This record gives sequence, C-alpha cells and structure tokens, in this order.
Amino acid sequence: MFSKEDISAAGYLAGWSVVKHLPLPIARWVFNKVADKVSDNGKGMDQLRRNLARVVGPENVTAELVRNSMRSYMRYWMEAFRLQTIQKEPDLHRQLLAGLEGKELIDASLASDKGTILALTHSGNWDMAGVFLVGYDGPFTTVAERVKPERLFEAFVEYRES
Repeated sequence: MFSKEDISAAGYLAGWSVVKHLPLPIARWVFNKVADKVSDNGKGMDQLRRNLARVVGPENVTAELVRNSMRSYMRYWMEAFRLQTIQKEPDLHRQLLAGLEGKELIDASLASDKGTILALTHSGNWDMAGVFLVGYDGPFTTVAERVKPERLFEAFVEYRES
C-alpha cells in the first residue's frame, strides 16, 4: 500500500516530468481548472479564508478572492514545474529585472564586503527569484525545508540546484 507521502511525491515528480512539456496556454488552463475545483470556485478552503480574513478583513473575503488566491498558488506550481523550460527564454532575465523593486539596495549590499541576505516573503515565486539572482550575481545559498519522503526532498534539492 502506498502512503500519502508516496502519492504526494509521485504527484510532484510527475509534475516536473510532464508540465514542462505542455504549451503554456494548456498548462495555464489545467492549473486554473485545478485551482477552481480545489477551491470549489472560491466557496471552500476554510483555512485560506481565515488567512485572507486576517489580511483584508472577513467582510472582504469573497469567493472571487479565494478562487484567485488559489489560482495564484497554482500558478506558482505551474511555473515551478515549467521552470526548466522558462529559464531558457531569451528575455526572461530582462523581464525579471524590470519587475525588481529595490535594485539599488541589493546592488549596495552586494558591493559591500559583509555579504547579503535576501528574505523573500510569500509574495512570488522563490525559484524564479533564484533564477534571477544567479543571472544577476551568480551562485547563492538558500534554505530548504526537509520534506518527506526523502526522495521528494532530494528531488527539490536537485531542482533548486539546477
């Protein structure tokens, strides 16, 4: 019998193997449909609703906000599974640089001899930020959560190192 961890790991590994080959419009459509289904079109997701209520107030947590929040989360995973393909796009670095706020602060820190620590909030794609940073300044060190089963953790480490 397979454990919940084994099934979850198989899903992630399949995502990395399959999604990168899908044309972007199809991948986007599939991930939006999954988000809509999982969120029951924004009517479900009690924990997400509670989290959003802390940020925007309970009166502002609409079905549309919940659905769009789940779509945003699924977009993260779609991009993560497609990153091997996305990172080869010729103008990706330029696009990422155009969206960067606080570049002068990063440049000043990188120019110092003290080292630089960047803390990323839950407001974007961490892995895409890593692609940007490698292209901007070279190798860096990151922290990774140890997930189970071990083969899934190893796949995350291999993915992030690549």
